[in-house]
Amino acid sequence: MSNFNISRKGRFISKRGIALLIVLTVIAVLSAVVVEFAYTTRVSVNLGSSYRDFVIAESIARSGIEIAKKLLLQDLNSDKSQGDMSDFKVTSEELTGDDELWSQTAMLGSIFNPFEEGQLLLSIEDEGGKFNLNMLAGMDGSRDEKMAQLAIKLFTNIGVENSDELVGKIVDWIDGDTFGEYEYGAKNAQMDSITELALLPEMDYLKYSKITGVAPDMPLFSRFLTVYPQRRYEEGAKVINWTVNVNTAPKEVLMTIIRDCDESCAQSIMDEISENHMRSGAEFINLIGSYGLELEQGVNVVVRSDVFSVISEGIVGGEEDEHGRRRGGVSSVIRAVLRRSEGESNNMDILYWRKE
Repeated sequence: MSNFNISRKGRFISKRGIALLIVLTVIAVLSAVVVEFAYTTRVSVNLGSSYRDFVIAESIARSGIEIAKKLLLQDLNSDKSQGDMSDFKVTSEELTGDDELWSQTAMLGSIFNPFEEGQLLLSIEDEGGKFNLNMLAGMDGSRDEKMAQLAIKLFTNIGVENSDELVGKIVDWIDGDTFGEYEYGAKNAQMDSITELALLPEMDYLKYSKITGVAPDMPLFSRFLTVYPQRRYEEGAKVINWTVNVNTAPKEVLMTIIRDCDESCAQSIMDEISENHMRSGAEFINLIGSYGLELEQGVNVVVRSDVFSVISEGIVGGEEDEHGRRRGGVSSVIRAVLRRSEGESNNMDILYWRKE
C-alpha cells in the first residue's frame, strides 16, 4: 500500500507526516497539562502547609491568653494568702518566684513555651497606672473639668503641643451631645479602643505616637493612656476621681498626679517604688510627703489593679535571631483586655478581643 495520497489538486500528502503532527500536538497538550497539574499540586501543598502552620500559630496564641488568665488569677490568690494585695512591676532580670510573674514579660516566652512546633511570645501590662480617657466627659454631654485639667497636664508632660485643644477634641468625640467639629459626626460614646484617637481631626502618625507612646500598629497598648475600665454612670453622680496604681504608673503619670513634681523628682520616686513597692495608698502619700509634695485634687492612689492588657503571639517556622525570637515564620497575634474579678469563683472577664 502506498504511503502517499493524491489530493484533488494533484499534490501528494504523506500519511506519516500527519501522524507525526498529531503525536507532537498530543505531547504538547499533555506536557502543558502535566506542568499545570504539578504547579497546582505544589501550590495546594504550600497553601495546606501554610494553613496548617497558621492553625498551630493561632492555637499557640489562644493558649497564651489562657496562660495569662491563669497567671493573673494565681497572682490574686497568692496575694490573698500572703496578705499583700499590691500589684507591681518586677524589674529584676532574673525570676523572683511566683509573685508578680505576670509582669516579667521578658521571661514569659521562655518559661511558657512547651510547644514543639512553635514559639509563644506573651506580654501582660497593667492598665491601672494610666489615664482613662473615658473620664473626660459624661454621657450627659458635660465636660469633666477636673479630669480635663489632669489630662492637659499629662499631655504637656508627654511633650504634646496644644494640649488643651487635644483634650477638647477628645471630649467632643466621647461626650453625649451632637455638636462638634467632626465632618461625619462624633462617636458620642465611650471609647472602646485607644486607636479611636486616630479618628480625631488633624491626627497624624507622629502625633499619635507622641500621645500614646507607641506606634499606631500597636492598637492595644499605650504607655500613658487607657479606656478601661469603662465608666459606669449613675444618675446624679458627677464626681469621679482618677484612681491610679502607683506601683505600675510611668514617670509621666507620676508627674501628673503629684503637684509641683518635675521629671527628676518623679524619677526619684519611681526608683524608690521599684526598690520597695507600695503596699497601701497611705504609704505612697507618706513617701511623697517626705519630698514635701502632695497629690493633685481628683486623684486617688491605690496599689493593686484589676484590668490588664495582653498580647499573645504564636509563631511557627522561621529562624531564631540572636534574642531567641523566630523570624520569617507564620504568625498569629491576639490582643485582649482582661478584667480580674474577686469572689468565691475567681474568674477573668474579657473586655476586648482582637485577632490578627
